[in-house]
Amino acid sequence: MAPNDGVEPGPSYSSSGRFSPSSGLEGRKGPRGADWFPRVVTVWGVFALVCVLPIWNGISLYTIEDWTYFQGPLYPLLLIFLPFVFLTVLAVALVLFHKAINPAFQTENTFVMLLLNFVLLLGVIIIAVSLPIADASVTMSTDLLSQCVYDPVTTDLQAHAVVLRNIRDSPDCQAEESVASCKGWKSTPVTEYLLRTGSEHECLDFCPLPPLPPKSKTTALLQKSNSTRRHRAGVPQALLSVGSEAASPSDFHWPYSRVGLFTLEPRRTPCSVAIAATFETYIGTIATQLFVYGCSLVAVSLLVSFGKLTSTCEPERKPIRSGSG
Repeated sequence: MAPNDGVEPGPSYSSSGRFSPSSGLEGRKGPRGADWFPRVVTVWGVFALVCVLPIWNGISLYTIEDWTYFQGPLYPLLLIFLPFVFLTVLAVALVLFHKAINPAFQTENTFVMLLLNFVLLLGVIIIAVSLPIADASVTMSTDLLSQCVYDPVTTDLQAHAVVLRNIRDSPDCQAEESVASCKGWKSTPVTEYLLRTGSEHECLDFCPLPPLPPKSKTTALLQKSNSTRRHRAGVPQALLSVGSEAASPSDFHWPYSRVGLFTLEPRRTPCSVAIAATFETYIGTIATQLFVYGCSLVAVSLLVSFGKLTSTCEPERKPIRSGSG
Protein backbone atom coordinates (compact mmCIF):
# COMPACT_ATOMS: atom_id res chain seq x y z
CA MET A 1 0.00 0.00 0.00
CA ALA A 2 1.40 3.40 -1.00
CA PRO A 3 1.97 5.82 1.86
CA ASN A 4 -0.54 8.30 0.46
CA ASP A 5 -3.27 5.81 -0.37
CA GLY A 6 -6.59 6.86 1.17
CA VAL A 7 -5.25 10.23 2.22
CA GLU A 8 -6.86 13.28 0.66
CA PRO A 9 -4.28 15.51 -0.96
CA GLY A 10 -4.01 18.89 0.73
CA PRO A 11 -3.06 22.34 -0.47
CA SER A 12 0.48 22.99 -1.61
CA TYR A 13 2.67 26.00 -2.10
CA SER A 14 4.77 26.76 -5.17
CA SER A 15 8.42 27.68 -5.07
CA SER A 16 7.44 31.34 -5.10
CA GLY A 17 5.38 30.85 -1.94
CA ARG A 18 2.01 31.32 -3.69
CA PHE A 19 -0.82 29.18 -2.40
CA SER A 20 -2.18 26.68 -4.91
CA PRO A 21 -4.88 24.23 -3.79
CA SER A 22 -4.50 20.75 -5.08
CA SER A 23 -6.96 19.18 -7.40
CA GLY A 24 -8.34 17.09 -4.58
CA LEU A 25 -9.89 20.17 -2.95
CA GLU A 26 -11.92 21.05 -6.03
CA GLY A 27 -14.39 18.23 -5.49
CA ARG A 28 -14.37 18.36 -1.75
CA LYS A 29 -17.78 18.88 -0.16
CA GLY A 30 -18.24 21.65 2.38
CA PRO A 31 -17.75 25.38 2.09
CA ARG A 32 -15.49 24.92 -0.93
CA GLY A 33 -17.46 22.14 -2.57
CA ALA A 34 -20.25 22.12 -5.09
CA ASP A 35 -22.90 22.34 -2.34
CA TRP A 36 -22.02 25.89 -1.31
CA PHE A 37 -24.87 27.42 -3.32
CA PRO A 38 -27.74 25.73 -1.38
CA ARG A 39 -25.96 26.72 1.81
CA VAL A 40 -25.80 30.36 0.73
CA VAL A 41 -29.46 30.34 -0.32
CA THR A 42 -30.51 28.88 3.02
CA VAL A 43 -28.55 31.42 5.04
CA TRP A 44 -29.78 34.28 2.87
CA GLY A 45 -33.36 33.08 3.26
CA VAL A 46 -33.06 33.05 7.06
CA PHE A 47 -31.78 36.62 7.04
CA ALA A 48 -34.60 37.61 4.67
CA LEU A 49 -37.11 36.32 7.21
CA VAL A 50 -35.37 38.33 9.93
CA CYS A 51 -35.75 41.46 7.77
CA VAL A 52 -39.51 41.00 7.37
CA LEU A 53 -40.34 42.81 10.62
CA PRO A 54 -38.55 46.12 9.88
CA ILE A 55 -39.88 46.13 6.31
CA TRP A 56 -43.43 45.52 7.53
CA ASN A 57 -43.14 48.25 10.16
CA GLY A 58 -41.74 50.63 7.55
CA ILE A 59 -44.71 50.00 5.26
CA SER A 60 -47.11 50.46 8.19
CA LEU A 61 -45.44 53.72 9.19
CA TYR A 62 -45.48 54.99 5.61
CA THR A 63 -49.24 54.44 5.34
CA ILE A 64 -49.91 56.58 8.45
CA GLU A 65 -50.69 59.98 6.97
CA ASP A 66 -50.27 61.72 10.32
CA TRP A 67 -46.62 60.62 10.37
CA THR A 68 -45.84 61.51 6.75
CA TYR A 69 -47.51 64.93 7.10
CA PHE A 70 -45.57 66.00 10.19
CA GLN A 71 -42.32 64.01 9.88
CA GLY A 72 -42.01 63.12 6.21
CA PRO A 73 -41.39 59.72 4.58
CA LEU A 74 -37.64 59.44 5.32
CA TYR A 75 -37.63 56.94 8.18
CA PRO A 76 -40.35 54.67 6.75
CA LEU A 77 -38.41 54.52 3.48
CA LEU A 78 -35.21 53.71 5.38
CA LEU A 79 -36.98 50.83 7.13
CA ILE A 80 -38.20 49.54 3.77
CA PHE A 81 -35.07 49.89 1.62
CA LEU A 82 -32.18 49.42 4.07
CA PRO A 83 -33.02 45.71 4.63
CA PHE A 84 -32.88 45.17 0.85
CA VAL A 85 -29.48 46.86 0.70
CA PHE A 86 -28.39 44.74 3.66
CA LEU A 87 -29.54 41.52 1.97
CA THR A 88 -27.73 42.48 -1.23
CA VAL A 89 -24.47 43.08 0.63
CA LEU A 90 -24.96 39.81 2.52
CA ALA A 91 -25.42 37.85 -0.71
CA VAL A 92 -22.25 39.35 -2.19
CA ALA A 93 -20.29 38.58 1.00
CA LEU A 94 -21.48 34.97 1.08
CA VAL A 95 -20.55 34.39 -2.55
CA LEU A 96 -17.15 35.98 -2.08
CA PHE A 97 -16.54 33.87 1.01
CA HIS A 98 -17.05 30.65 -0.93
CA LYS A 99 -15.47 31.69 -4.23
CA ALA A 100 -12.75 34.28 -3.61
CA ILE A 101 -11.30 33.69 -0.15
CA ASN A 102 -8.26 31.52 0.41
CA PRO A 103 -9.58 27.98 1.01
CA ALA A 104 -7.34 27.68 4.04
CA PHE A 105 -9.55 30.26 5.80
CA GLN A 106 -12.90 28.78 4.74
CA THR A 107 -13.59 27.13 8.08
CA GLU A 108 -16.81 26.73 9.97
CA ASN A 109 -15.67 29.17 12.66
CA THR A 110 -14.88 31.83 10.07
CA PHE A 111 -18.26 31.33 8.41
CA VAL A 112 -20.12 31.61 11.72
CA MET A 113 -18.22 34.75 12.69
CA LEU A 114 -19.10 36.29 9.33
CA LEU A 115 -22.78 35.62 9.92
CA LEU A 116 -22.61 36.99 13.47
CA ASN A 117 -21.08 40.20 12.16
CA PHE A 118 -24.02 40.62 9.79
CA VAL A 119 -26.49 39.91 12.59
CA LEU A 120 -24.79 42.62 14.66
CA LEU A 121 -24.88 45.03 11.71
CA LEU A 122 -28.59 44.46 11.13
CA GLY A 123 -29.37 45.01 14.82
CA VAL A 124 -27.41 48.27 14.88
CA ILE A 125 -29.22 49.51 11.75
CA ILE A 126 -32.64 48.79 13.24
CA ILE A 127 -31.75 50.49 16.52
CA ALA A 128 -30.37 53.54 14.71
CA VAL A 129 -33.62 53.99 12.77
CA SER A 130 -35.91 53.28 15.73
CA LEU A 131 -34.43 55.95 18.02
CA PRO A 132 -35.50 59.00 15.93
CA ILE A 133 -38.93 57.46 15.43
CA ALA A 134 -39.35 57.03 19.18
CA ASP A 135 -38.16 60.58 19.82
CA ALA A 136 -40.55 62.00 17.22
CA SER A 137 -43.50 60.07 18.66
CA VAL A 138 -42.91 61.52 22.12
CA THR A 139 -42.18 65.05 20.88
CA MET A 140 -45.17 65.27 18.56
CA SER A 141 -47.53 63.82 21.15
CA THR A 142 -46.37 66.38 23.73
CA ASP A 143 -46.55 69.30 21.31
CA LEU A 144 -50.00 68.37 20.05
CA LEU A 145 -51.41 68.07 23.58
CA SER A 146 -49.74 70.99 25.35
CA GLN A 147 -48.59 73.44 22.65
CA CYS A 148 -51.01 72.90 19.81
CA VAL A 149 -51.97 76.57 19.39
CA TYR A 150 -48.43 77.92 19.68
CA ASP A 151 -46.27 75.25 18.06
CA PRO A 152 -44.96 76.33 14.61
CA VAL A 153 -45.77 72.91 13.17
CA THR A 154 -49.47 73.11 14.08
CA THR A 155 -50.13 76.86 13.89
CA ASP A 156 -51.05 76.74 10.21
CA LEU A 157 -53.41 73.83 10.76
CA GLN A 158 -55.13 75.57 13.67
CA ALA A 159 -55.48 78.85 11.72
CA HIS A 160 -57.15 77.01 8.83
CA ALA A 161 -59.35 75.07 11.25
CA VAL A 162 -60.55 78.35 12.82
CA VAL A 163 -61.43 79.73 9.37
CA LEU A 164 -63.27 76.54 8.46
CA ARG A 165 -65.15 76.66 11.77
CA ASN A 166 -66.32 80.20 11.02
CA ILE A 167 -67.55 79.05 7.62
CA ARG A 168 -69.21 76.00 9.16
CA ASP A 169 -71.09 78.11 11.72
CA SER A 170 -72.41 80.51 9.10
CA PRO A 171 -76.18 80.18 8.36
CA ASP A 172 -75.55 79.12 4.75
CA CYS A 173 -73.29 76.21 5.76
CA GLN A 174 -74.99 74.77 8.82
CA ALA A 175 -77.28 72.52 6.80
CA GLU A 176 -74.53 71.24 4.49
CA GLU A 177 -73.05 67.78 4.99
CA SER A 178 -69.49 69.12 4.94
CA VAL A 179 -67.76 72.46 5.02
CA ALA A 180 -66.10 71.38 1.77
CA SER A 181 -69.47 72.00 0.08
CA CYS A 182 -69.82 75.52 1.46
CA LYS A 183 -68.89 78.83 -0.08
CA GLY A 184 -65.42 79.87 1.01
CA TRP A 185 -63.87 76.41 0.94
CA LYS A 186 -60.56 76.24 -0.85
CA SER A 187 -58.69 73.03 -1.52
CA THR A 188 -55.10 73.27 -0.25
CA PRO A 189 -52.72 70.66 1.21
CA VAL A 190 -53.64 71.90 4.70
CA THR A 191 -57.42 71.80 4.21
CA GLU A 192 -57.21 68.43 2.46
CA TYR A 193 -55.26 67.05 5.42
CA LEU A 194 -57.87 68.44 7.83
CA LEU A 195 -60.57 66.80 5.70
CA ARG A 196 -58.88 63.39 5.76
CA THR A 197 -58.01 63.68 9.45
CA GLY A 198 -61.53 64.68 10.45
CA SER A 199 -62.99 61.78 8.48
CA GLU A 200 -60.46 59.18 9.68
CA HIS A 201 -60.38 60.09 13.37
CA GLU A 202 -63.98 61.42 13.55
CA CYS A 203 -62.65 64.42 15.42
CA LEU A 204 -63.52 68.08 15.93
CA ASP A 205 -61.68 71.04 14.35
CA PHE A 206 -58.00 70.71 15.34
CA CYS A 207 -56.58 72.09 18.59
CA PRO A 208 -58.43 71.50 21.90
CA LEU A 209 -59.53 75.13 21.97
CA PRO A 210 -62.67 75.87 24.01
CA PRO A 211 -65.25 78.27 22.61
CA LEU A 212 -64.57 81.94 23.22
CA PRO A 213 -66.30 83.53 26.24
CA PRO A 214 -68.88 86.30 25.87
CA LYS A 215 -67.88 89.49 24.11
CA SER A 216 -67.26 91.49 27.30
CA LYS A 217 -64.95 88.84 28.69
CA THR A 218 -63.19 88.48 25.33
CA THR A 219 -62.39 92.20 25.32
CA ALA A 220 -61.00 92.01 28.84
CA LEU A 221 -58.86 89.03 27.91
CA LEU A 222 -57.47 90.78 24.86
CA GLN A 223 -56.60 93.85 26.92
CA LYS A 224 -54.92 91.63 29.48
CA SER A 225 -52.99 89.86 26.71
CA ASN A 226 -51.85 93.11 25.10
CA SER A 227 -50.72 94.53 28.42
CA THR A 228 -48.46 91.52 29.04
CA ARG A 229 -47.18 91.68 25.41
CA ARG A 230 -47.75 88.06 24.65
CA HIS A 231 -47.03 88.09 20.93
CA ARG A 232 -46.49 84.91 19.00
CA ALA A 233 -45.86 84.80 15.26
CA GLY A 234 -48.76 83.64 13.12
CA VAL A 235 -51.21 83.15 16.02
CA PRO A 236 -54.23 85.47 16.36
CA GLN A 237 -54.43 87.35 19.64
CA ALA A 238 -57.90 85.97 20.25
CA LEU A 239 -56.40 82.49 20.26
CA LEU A 240 -53.57 83.51 22.54
CA SER A 241 -56.00 84.82 25.13
CA VAL A 242 -57.66 81.46 25.53
CA GLY A 243 -56.04 79.47 28.31
CA SER A 244 -54.16 82.48 29.71
CA GLU A 245 -54.02 83.36 33.35
CA ALA A 246 -56.84 85.90 32.87
CA ALA A 247 -59.35 83.15 32.17
CA SER A 248 -60.86 80.95 34.82
CA PRO A 249 -61.99 77.38 34.16
CA SER A 250 -65.61 78.42 34.59
CA ASP A 251 -65.38 80.69 31.55
CA PHE A 252 -64.91 77.75 29.18
CA HIS A 253 -66.65 74.47 28.58
CA TRP A 254 -64.41 71.74 27.23
CA PRO A 255 -64.76 68.95 26.41
CA TYR A 256 -67.84 69.91 24.50
CA SER A 257 -69.76 68.57 21.54
CA ARG A 258 -70.26 70.43 18.29
CA VAL A 259 -71.12 69.58 14.72
CA GLY A 260 -68.00 68.44 12.93
CA LEU A 261 -66.44 70.33 10.05
CA PHE A 262 -67.01 67.52 7.60
CA THR A 263 -70.12 65.86 9.00
CA LEU A 264 -73.47 66.78 10.52
CA GLU A 265 -72.87 64.43 13.43
CA PRO A 266 -71.60 65.92 16.69
CA ARG A 267 -67.93 65.52 17.48
CA ARG A 268 -66.18 65.92 20.82
CA THR A 269 -62.52 64.90 20.55
CA PRO A 270 -60.21 67.52 18.97
CA CYS A 271 -58.21 66.24 16.02
CA SER A 272 -54.91 67.15 17.67
CA VAL A 273 -55.75 64.87 20.60
CA ALA A 274 -56.59 62.00 18.24
CA ILE A 275 -53.36 62.53 16.29
CA ALA A 276 -51.36 62.71 19.53
CA ALA A 277 -52.88 59.37 20.55
CA THR A 278 -51.74 57.89 17.23
CA PHE A 279 -48.19 59.12 17.80
CA GLU A 280 -48.08 57.98 21.40
CA THR A 281 -49.65 54.54 21.04
CA TYR A 282 -49.37 53.20 17.51
CA ILE A 283 -46.18 54.90 16.33
CA GLY A 284 -44.62 54.61 19.79
CA THR A 285 -45.35 50.89 19.73
CA ILE A 286 -43.64 50.53 16.34
CA ALA A 287 -40.56 52.35 17.64
CA THR A 288 -40.42 50.25 20.80
CA GLN A 289 -40.83 47.04 18.83
CA LEU A 290 -38.02 47.96 16.47
CA PHE A 291 -35.72 48.96 19.32
CA VAL A 292 -36.31 45.71 21.24
CA TYR A 293 -35.89 43.70 18.04
CA GLY A 294 -32.60 45.40 17.22
CA CYS A 295 -31.31 44.95 20.76
CA SER A 296 -32.22 41.25 20.59
CA LEU A 297 -30.17 40.80 17.42
CA VAL A 298 -27.20 42.61 18.95
CA ALA A 299 -27.45 40.53 22.13
CA VAL A 300 -27.62 37.25 20.19
CA SER A 301 -24.60 38.23 18.11
CA LEU A 302 -22.52 39.22 21.13
CA LEU A 303 -23.49 36.18 23.21
CA VAL A 304 -22.75 33.67 20.45
CA SER A 305 -19.47 35.43 19.66
CA PHE A 306 -18.50 35.32 23.31
CA GLY A 307 -19.39 31.63 23.45
CA LYS A 308 -17.25 30.89 20.40
CA LEU A 309 -14.39 32.85 21.94
CA THR A 310 -14.55 31.02 25.27
CA SER A 311 -14.71 27.65 23.53
CA THR A 312 -11.35 28.34 21.86
CA CYS A 313 -9.79 29.22 25.23
CA GLU A 314 -10.51 25.88 26.89
CA PRO A 315 -7.30 24.17 28.09
CA GLU A 316 -6.23 21.13 26.19
CA ARG A 317 -7.14 17.93 27.99
CA LYS A 318 -4.30 15.46 28.40
CA PRO A 319 -5.17 11.82 27.73
CA ILE A 320 -5.32 9.65 30.81
CA ARG A 321 -2.79 6.87 30.66
CA SER A 322 -3.96 3.51 31.83
CA GLY A 323 -1.88 1.69 34.39
CA SER A 324 0.42 -1.10 33.40
CA GLY A 325 -1.48 -3.38 35.70
